[in-house]
Amino acid sequence: MNKLTTKERILLVIGAAALIIVLALTGGMLYILTSASEITLRWWAGLATVALPIASLAAYFLGRMEARGHLAGLAQGIEAVSEAARKTTNVASDVADIRISTAQRVKRTPVVQQMFLPPAVADRGGVILPPLQADGDIDV
Repeated sequence: MNKLTTKERILLVIGAAALIIVLALTGGMLYILTSASEITLRWWAGLATVALPIASLAAYFLGRMEARGHLAGLAQGIEAVSEAARKTTNVASDVADIRISTAQRVKRTPVVQQMFLPPAVADRGGVILPPLQADGDIDV
């Protein structure tokens, strides 16, 4: 059988507690609504009707505020990147020279090849040769 880790146990306990709380609140609400008088239910319906547009407007304005904050964060990040790019363009010629010299150095460096010999060849004195420096055809 699979044993649960401590993190999984904690999550299971939190999930079970949340389920119990939701069930208790739902049951309590149903009990209150079924045992309430007709006048109380009318007031409840009136308050819920008035609260719906208010809650909708509040949700709209909170969402709009969050969207503006998100866009402001994106703008701040873009500004930081463009500022770094502006600072980099001041030394662009130095960077280009470094890139060119690095590319030329890498082109001149020979490619390192590795060969893995089977044990039988290695035991008989197998030799790993360096790569051939030939520009033309190679006769085999």
